[in-house]
Amino acid sequence: MTAIDYHFPTNNASVVPRHLFRVSPTVLSRDEAPIVRAVVDEPEFLSASPWQATIMQGLLETTALRLNWDSYGGLPTSMASISTAFGFLSQVMDGDTPLPSIVPLSDGGVQLEWHRGEVDIEVTFPVTDAPEVYLYDTVTGNEIETTPWSDRQLIRQFIARL
Repeated sequence: MTAIDYHFPTNNASVVPRHLFRVSPTVLSRDEAPIVRAVVDEPEFLSASPWQATIMQGLLETTALRLNWDSYGGLPTSMASISTAFGFLSQVMDGDTPLPSIVPLSDGGVQLEWHRGEVDIEVTFPVTDAPEVYLYDTVTGNEIETTPWSDRQLIRQFIARL
């Protein structure tokens, strides 16, 4: 049995993403802020493909950021942003796709980035705005801005070139 211990920077156990794994959330307090401690027994995503476990681990780590982590009032990544980003990746990635860089956004959102080969791909899932995709072909200089849900085939074509 695999167990992973996550600390979510909240006092609301309902934000723990139960649809991703079985958890037993417990509200704890600490000096700076309350947290929810979730011990994950046999996470369902660990039985999925290896990239899914790696990505989810990276996304969940951004929820542990302290308030003001960027010295500009940055918030920990929201579970809604993580869930949306993971759902998007599940639709466009396969086992051979290179993993994106995971970048927290100061509003509690998250950005996924690939900068490889002849393409740059940036996908933002902010809390305060609509998600956006930026695609750049370094050979042609062609830049495309779209949404994660409207041009999935085009996004997959760019990802296939990584």
